[in-house]
Amino acid sequence: MNRVKNILISLSIFCSIFGQDVMLSIDGQNINYTSTSIIGGWQFNSDTDCELQSSDISGGATQNAGLFINCSQNSFGSTCLSFSFSGSSIPAGSGTLFTLSQACNQQSLTDWVFSSDSAQGLTWAWEGSGCTDSNACNYDSQASTDDGSCIYAEDGFDCNGDCLDGSTPDCDGVCGGNEIEDCAGVCGGLAYEDLCGVCDPIPFNDNTTCVTGCTDRDACNYNSLAVADDGSCTYPEDNFDCDGDCLVETDCAGTCGGDAVVDDCGECGGDGSACAETTYAVTYDSDMDIGGFQFNVTGATVVSASGGDAAANGFTVSAGSTTVLGFSFTGASIPAGSGVLTNLTVSGGEPCLDNLVLSAVGGSNVEGEYVDDCLNIVYNVAVPGCTDMGACNYNADATENDGSCTYPEDNFDCDGDCLVETDCAGTCGGDAVVDDCGECQGDNTTCLGCTDIFSLNYDSNATINDNSCQYADHVVEAGNFYYTPSDLQVEPGESVQWNNIAGNHDVVSISGPESFSLPVVSGPALIGSYTFNTVGIYEYICSVGSHSQMGMVGTITVGDGCTSGVYDCLGVCDGTAVEDCAGVCGGDAVVDECGVC
Repeated sequence: MNRVKNILISLSIFCSIFGQDVMLSIDGQNINYTSTSIIGGWQFNSDTDCELQSSDISGGATQNAGLFINCSQNSFGSTCLSFSFSGSSIPAGSGTLFTLSQACNQQSLTDWVFSSDSAQGLTWAWEGSGCTDSNACNYDSQASTDDGSCIYAEDGFDCNGDCLDGSTPDCDGVCGGNEIEDCAGVCGGLAYEDLCGVCDPIPFNDNTTCVTGCTDRDACNYNSLAVADDGSCTYPEDNFDCDGDCLVETDCAGTCGGDAVVDDCGECGGDGSACAETTYAVTYDSDMDIGGFQFNVTGATVVSASGGDAAANGFTVSAGSTTVLGFSFTGASIPAGSGVLTNLTVSGGEPCLDNLVLSAVGGSNVEGEYVDDCLNIVYNVAVPGCTDMGACNYNADATENDGSCTYPEDNFDCDGDCLVETDCAGTCGGDAVVDDCGECQGDNTTCLGCTDIFSLNYDSNATINDNSCQYADHVVEAGNFYYTPSDLQVEPGESVQWNNIAGNHDVVSISGPESFSLPVVSGPALIGSYTFNTVGIYEYICSVGSHSQMGMVGTITVGDGCTSGVYDCLGVCDGTAVEDCAGVCGGDAVVDECGVC
């Protein structure tokens, strides 16, 4: 696609550089010309600022050559043309082409068409005109008047057809695109190559043209008949054969090929710590005097408990393998504060306190004690409030959550401000979006329709094509002084549409079993369509100005063209040939007086 685009740009620039067949200029009311070719006729449009009648154009080389001049008015101004009924022409050279009854500028005189004496199109331009936009690919620094010929690179490309972002177009011509060719060479295609090397997009016949299976001789399920590997190979676990038998020694844990050994404590895989003794300090932080304590130990085996503030205050501390108990026979207590409660000697791991019970002086139980970081006993007088730092009413002084926490709505902060983007409907954190038709929460249906101006159901309000465009059975293109195809054969009941690609044209029948006409439209646009139901030959013309004299005529043949449906013996519609007495079609044999043929 990029190669074609570059060729078109290059051709356009070439044409603008190497001149035109006819150069025009305006001197007051005179339209002057310089031509390298013989001029057989011309045509142009004028806007409402310079609306012209036929009588407003006279003199110059046009009148000297005896060319016919005709102007017709329309919605945008007028269309004027000149040609010869006798074949005369304006010689190559320069001078005044014609004189207007009023002064008009270049902007009012547009859409010029010149033809040679052999009806070939001629190129033209205003003198000193060209592309004056320095951003265009064919910018002409010598041009003083912009003639509308500027050519621009496609979006995302430079004038050389290269991607502006430095990327390489994919196979669909999209810069940075990800479309690739499939194995069949189709861009974005779905074909793929199966294990047998067959390329197609059909999954049900995959791998059916060859034997597939595991082709690895080292695999447990090796298939000697397979020619294509289907990824099904299975292998034994490390240190095992395909029958699941261990090929090496097992360790003390029974693991094949394992490295576990028995440690000094007699444990398989142990690190020797199970029988080692370690002493840990059990600390406390209490708002009240402690009259007694009890806790369980997990993660290790208790050997003994001694020392600390418990011993200093005359407590008796007893220790079992999992439980420690401290109390005073004399009613002594450990004063409120913090310090080391007792020293705990354990073996077999790291200890952590659990099921803590504290009692106040006099032996009454208290609530709210807890263990912090495994070995620190904490008791604080409860302060009710919201203890959740994520709540709007978080109380840093609270030690007991009283259920009073309040929280912001989703997507809002505690001040009610939206923390995320609002959607097109104004909803904070909403997911409503504007569709391709510009509607919030729309479904792209309000601007769907047929966007082809040449379709029978073209919708000028549609911006998204919904593939609903409808067309006639046959299409005829209408341009400046031509219909193509000019001769068309259709079957009864089939329809024909006429597409006007440029200029002002209509379709008017001048002969045929049925008459029809389609109104004048300005191109590009659909002139209209007609359904032919009757067999016959229909001739039609463009009735605008002298377009028909310039060759804008056409023929539609419906069926075989025989309206009557009557054929002679030669098969000629409405023919006169008959068989003679010898049965010869068109023969001249006759029966004589004796009755002999």
